[in-house]
Amino acid sequence: MVSYVDPEYEDTSKRRHRRDAREQAEARRRRYERNASMGHSEAVSAAKEAAFGLLDRRARSVGELRQALENRGFAADAVDAVIARLGELGLVNDEVYARDLARSLSDTRGLVGQALALQLRRRLLGEETITRALAELDVDERASALRLAKKKVRSCRNVERRRALQRVGGFLARRGYPPSVAWEAAAQAWDAQEADE
Repeated sequence: MVSYVDPEYEDTSKRRHRRDAREQAEARRRRYERNASMGHSEAVSAAKEAAFGLLDRRARSVGELRQALENRGFAADAVDAVIARLGELGLVNDEVYARDLARSLSDTRGLVGQALALQLRRRLLGEETITRALAELDVDERASALRLAKKKVRSCRNVERRRALQRVGGFLARRGYPPSVAWEAAAQAWDAQEADE
């Protein structure tokens, strides 16, 4: 087989990608240095604008917002002033954020228990806040596990029972369900699927 290479064609996409990445890194470095060299009032104003931009994209915890602003080179006192002001305005509130995020992750992804707590920790929420959010969350673990197991067991139609129960039980365990609840839901979902066939 003969391959033809056009001598006038040069694939520059990889080089362009590396150049773009270098330019972006250089722009971040310049922005960091500019932000670090600002006076206090100027830094507070710029940090507030950056915080509004971050909050426009999605809600954030105080820890996430602090980390993002400090990574952009703003001084700690300017970041503290901005976060305090945003807290006064009600734009950042870890209690509300944790409660809403826990509800959302539980409803959409079926997370409970330690798996849910891990996701909240990744958002830089405090342990007390996480504990309160989980305590306020009222989830019927058995019903939720059974609902997820019924969805998952559909992908195990051509698998023997023992293997399917392992897959579904492991799936539920990774979502934070206790082993007894996970295995019971897996068995019920398998039996329900066999009864339907």
